[in-house]
Amino acid sequence: MGPKKAGKNDLKTPPLDTFDPICVESTTPGTVALMLNSTEEEILAKACLAIYKFAEKCDANKEDLLKLGVVSPLLKLLSHNEKTVKRNASMVLGVLLAHHQARQMLRTLDYLPAIVSLLTPEEDMVIKEFGSLCMSHIAKDHSSKVHMQTADTLKPLVHFLSSPDPDVQKNSAEALALVLVEAESRPLVRELKGIPALLNLLDAEYPVIQQLALNALARITEEVESRLEMKECGGQDKLIQIVNNSQLSDLHVDCLVVLQNCLAEEQCVQELLSSGGLETLLKAITESKSNEVKQAAAVAVARAIRNPQTMPAFQEKEIEKVLLTLLSLDHDGVRAAAAEAIAVMTGYSSSKSIIAACADMALLVQLLGSKMVKVQESVALILANLTCGNRSVISLIAQEGVTEPLVNLLSHSTGAVVTNAAAVLTNMATEGNLRTDMEQCGAVPALIGLLQARNFQVVRQGVLALTALMVDVDVRTELCSCGGVQALVQLLGSEDESVMRSAAWSITVGAADTQTAVEFTKHGALEVLQALSLSHNRSSGFAQVALQALLNNNLPAKYSLTGVLAPTDIISDGFYDCGPARSLCAMKILCLEELAQQAVNDKRPIIVVNALKPLDESYDNSSVKSDLTDDLENSSPARQRVAKLPKQSPPPKPVQDIAPQDNVPSEVMHESLSRIVSDSQLWVYKEETKKLLILKTVKEQLEALGR
Repeated sequence: MGPKKAGKNDLKTPPLDTFDPICVESTTPGTVALMLNSTEEEILAKACLAIYKFAEKCDANKEDLLKLGVVSPLLKLLSHNEKTVKRNASMVLGVLLAHHQARQMLRTLDYLPAIVSLLTPEEDMVIKEFGSLCMSHIAKDHSSKVHMQTADTLKPLVHFLSSPDPDVQKNSAEALALVLVEAESRPLVRELKGIPALLNLLDAEYPVIQQLALNALARITEEVESRLEMKECGGQDKLIQIVNNSQLSDLHVDCLVVLQNCLAEEQCVQELLSSGGLETLLKAITESKSNEVKQAAAVAVARAIRNPQTMPAFQEKEIEKVLLTLLSLDHDGVRAAAAEAIAVMTGYSSSKSIIAACADMALLVQLLGSKMVKVQESVALILANLTCGNRSVISLIAQEGVTEPLVNLLSHSTGAVVTNAAAVLTNMATEGNLRTDMEQCGAVPALIGLLQARNFQVVRQGVLALTALMVDVDVRTELCSCGGVQALVQLLGSEDESVMRSAAWSITVGAADTQTAVEFTKHGALEVLQALSLSHNRSSGFAQVALQALLNNNLPAKYSLTGVLAPTDIISDGFYDCGPARSLCAMKILCLEELAQQAVNDKRPIIVVNALKPLDESYDNSSVKSDLTDDLENSSPARQRVAKLPKQSPPPKPVQDIAPQDNVPSEVMHESLSRIVSDSQLWVYKEETKKLLILKTVKEQLEALGR
């Protein structure tokens, strides 16, 4: 028999190493996540597509997928040779990276090279879209921005700004806008010709792309070179055209923000004036119904008028009156922008007079209480500039009750607000009645508190304001009682030269009062000032003047240090000679109080002049006067001119305040000095000598003395 023929239904035996294909349907993300580790391209593509659809539905699905650890296998699939797998994996990552936890997991991996590989020109448009979307997501985190600051990373993003696909344009513009927050990336984008590419996007069909381009331009133009390149590329003209177009009103604020940066350069301001852009800005301020547009335009004007060369062009348009009208609007942002611009203009004498005449002083005083710090700062600066040498403005704001709001601002947490408020008080202190108001409102303790601030500008202006008030006796008294003297002496050692000079000047003014001069001496002002005067590095004319002022009003210290008194140095009761002091740095001159507390020793006695009449009204000085007259008659003419000082008595008991002061009531000074052993003969001699002062010539005085 021959071999049997194979039947029609006989099956071919499959190879032994082949797995029979199966069809799997899964409804759980965990199962699909496991498929990402498969080696079969079809399974990988289908698994990625299923995960993409699942993740796109909601954030909860994204969180579930992240818990399953899909980020790492997806990142590996971005380098897969199969286009479909690569495309689907990029789609999943583009959706997942919108979640911050996904970006956090990604940072633990070497992610940037794999994502940048999606941005090559040869890739599919879908891959470019989701690759640029991934870049826009990771650029939201600071650490990722730092890693993106390389030419290899930024170059494809700048190139994609010219992509025909609007999604790619949008994602690339957003990524660049986020990266440009970091200053280090701005030169790179500029060198990659990013500014012309961003300007071209202003003609894009979709407003979201235009806004993202403007955001990127606003950040890159914070660099000087970028502002100049904007001018060369015609960027300013394009921005002005958009602001003039009412149909693009949603872009006006963003355009004005870019203009604000550009107008910091004089060349850009000149181009604005020559192209008619100033009229556009004024139109935006006066005619726009949007407060945000008014605010942005006012800030742009404030930037432009900082240059004195271009200021006259703005003054021709009466910009002062235009800006003053904005202060009355009930919008803090507009008020802050207008006040900033007005504060700049008050720095110019021509505009200052116009603003002083047209401004509503009551409104300015009211705005000092604004809840917006920028408004308070700018308004205080306006008042500081207007009150400088202008008594009429000082009178007007004083009538509006400006003193209390200014004193309240001295406790503000913002240094610029405090500095400006103190400057206004300094200018107002030229008026005597206003100094009284300031003192009643608690200005002196508040200003003394500023002397402890860390901000040198605050300290310096606080010292100047305090110095302006110190012309009043009550202020000097309060200064001594509130610790102001000690604080000023400490400021002489400040590392800031302007603070040191201001403190020295304040001591010069305060030293005009004898009691205050003694207080400064007690706290070591003489020693510090002499050290400053002898220093080669910190020597200052202010310190030398302050030292001389203290010595002139503290004659015991002057006599001890110099050994001589000038003809204009008139000693009074309480003067004492404690011996020579070669240097204040090596030896401190003690006041009479401190000397009185020392025990008796073998050193030379301290000579004290005290010729006050005893407090006892029953004291009869006739016998003393008679003895003194006999002594003068029997002595030589030379001895008749000088009364003999008594021998020094034992050290007196400690006293509280024995330093003479011109402004202290005589009975108080009499009572203080009477506690020191007095010389009744010297008092009689002094009283008799006073009668000679009314005689005009020396001859008449000698004749009267001889009689």
